[in-house]
Amino acid sequence: MAAGIDPAVALQSFTELRAEVRARGGGDVIDALFEELLPDSGAVGGNEASPV
Repeated sequence: MAAGIDPAVALQSFTELRAEVRARGGGDVIDALFEELLPDSGAVGGNEASPV
């Protein structure tokens, strides 16, 4: 990627952020935005939050 970030690392970080937002009550609208930005970052329904 342009900033030199490994795509796998970027996807993992985005996936963790998405799960954390969902766990904190982000709702369907926010999750739909994540889906639009990066569909590979996880399906709706999981509640795995980042340990960080």
